[in-house]
Amino acid sequence: MTACRCCSPTRFTKRRVFSKTDFSPEEERAFQFFLDEYRDRLGPVESDIESWLAGATDGDLSSLQSIRSELEQRVGVYTADFDVLFREGGERGIEAGRQLAARRYNLDVAFDVVPQRAIDIVDEWAGVAAESTLETITEDSARWLRGAHEEGLGIDDIAEQLNDELFEGRLEDYVAERAARTGTVSTSNAGAHSAIEDSSAVAEQWLTAVDGRERSDHGEADGQVVAVDNTFAVGGVFLQHPGDPTAPVGQIANCRCSILPVFADELTHDQLAAIEAGERIFL
Repeated sequence: MTACRCCSPTRFTKRRVFSKTDFSPEEERAFQFFLDEYRDRLGPVESDIESWLAGATDGDLSSLQSIRSELEQRVGVYTADFDVLFREGGERGIEAGRQLAARRYNLDVAFDVVPQRAIDIVDEWAGVAAESTLETITEDSARWLRGAHEEGLGIDDIAEQLNDELFEGRLEDYVAERAARTGTVSTSNAGAHSAIEDSSAVAEQWLTAVDGRERSDHGEADGQVVAVDNTFAVGGVFLQHPGDPTAPVGQIANCRCSILPVFADELTHDQLAAIEAGERIFL
């Protein structure tokens, strides 16, 4: 549907104050769980790579493809561990999103009960997230090992620097935080969406943290309003909510956007009619 821009009632505008620049207390707990558990699961991966290096020769590090092939076999055995992490973290994120939405918007919903439909989404997302995570770990590790070898470092020196340079320097820091943040935002918004579905709201509004760091697609989506059972149109992709786990990773990684419930008495007659007709409007 073609989106149209309409004037917004003043009371509606005053409620548009929330962004994902900082986590709420509910989300912070889910985020910390994601981050701590993610880092814990990197320990065995590092030990496995160290064991391989202990018996490796210069020839084993002669090409990026040979290193990647070796790591794929070793890292891949931890798929189930990361799958469990994302399932458990995802359910915590959904609970956090429902609690936040119920508290912030005074929704009359059971925020401590996660709907099965939301759990099903997390279950599907967890497998994909685990595979993507292990691909990232494999690729980052392979490129670091190959780069260290090309710089002339011997096997022993590479093994010594593995923790400080690769794991603590990148995988346990930037990569882990990005995964935890993305997972928290995605599942928290899924929980908020499920709470809004269970409430008397007729629509949802997309809110972007506009501070110069937002994606251009997400900046353009700021203020878009759709019926609760409709999808947002963002950069040519249709999303159920910000961080929709079914969306391409380029639309959800490091996303800080959120959603806001919209009630019938906050809309004009024409706005409500447009929403009910399946249109996407802007407020």
